[in-house]
Amino acid sequence: MRKLSTRADRRIAASPHDVWAYRLDFLHLPEYNPSIRQIELVSESGPDGTGALYRFDLITEGGSHRVDLRVIRSVPAELVAIELGGALPAEEEFTVVPGAPDEDGAPGTTNCTATIALTLLVPDAIPSSVDQQLLATGTEQIGDELDRMAELLEARNRTPSIS
Repeated sequence: MRKLSTRADRRIAASPHDVWAYRLDFLHLPEYNPSIRQIELVSESGPDGTGALYRFDLITEGGSHRVDLRVIRSVPAELVAIELGGALPAEEEFTVVPGAPDEDGAPGTTNCTATIALTLLVPDAIPSSVDQQLLATGTEQIGDELDRMAELLEARNRTPSIS
């Protein structure tokens, strides 16, 4: 098995805790990844999300693929680590780092940088001649996810809440 790694970073105008909590609830995944269909929470977890198991269909050019997603580690407002099982297994670490100090000097409570570090675990049966294509597709997908996530979370912050 070969490991191919890539990463993407985005600044998000939202609190680190809000970004972490949104990512941790993978029922939101179809909101920022249009290739996801029929996601379900198979087994719940503790309050930090560790142990949760989700199952969904990933739609690709090659058809629909069933994928299991398990949260393997979580640190509130900092990290969500997952394993993805399916035709192309993967590991992912989603990290959140507070951004520049807010106007009042508080450390980045309304902005942060989110990073997805993706490692594809490519079975030896898949020829290495497709590695660069797999890596490019993975890089594009995680970048798109972060872009959509930022748009959604920033739009929430602009919308006044009704009390």
